[in-house]
Amino acid sequence: MRFAETEQAIHTRWATEASTFVNTVYGKNHHSQPPQNDTWAWLVVNEGQGTQVSLGASGVSRLPGVVTIQLFGPLAHGSRTLLTLADTAAAVFHRVQLTAGTGHYIKFLDAGIVDRGEVDKRYSVAVNIPYRRDVYST
Repeated sequence: MRFAETEQAIHTRWATEASTFVNTVYGKNHHSQPPQNDTWAWLVVNEGQGTQVSLGASGVSRLPGVVTIQLFGPLAHGSRTLLTLADTAAAVFHRVQLTAGTGHYIKFLDAGIVDRGEVDKRYSVAVNIPYRRDVYST
């Protein structure tokens, strides 16, 4: 089902649209040490179990997923800057459709923003962007 292509399409969209306003760490197993006194993002793509949504020889499978962008900043700065960044991050994917290889289409839905407060001596806001990936088989 080509999850790697889906993840790459999402990373490319984020890198193209967000690289000017926030440094980003990608993936679930990051080992870099982000700066304590700077704003940064951690982007993770999670996909759920799909289901067939059409009949016939050239069927369509639909897989749900969510892109989580956790924003971190200095604890002393509070939430205002991060909430503004969260709105900007949500706009990067707002109702966008991407292609992730032949016959693979990703449609992003409305984002949810969660003010997480203090996390590991930093302030954190999470942006959760649900998507569905439609896979057309031939």
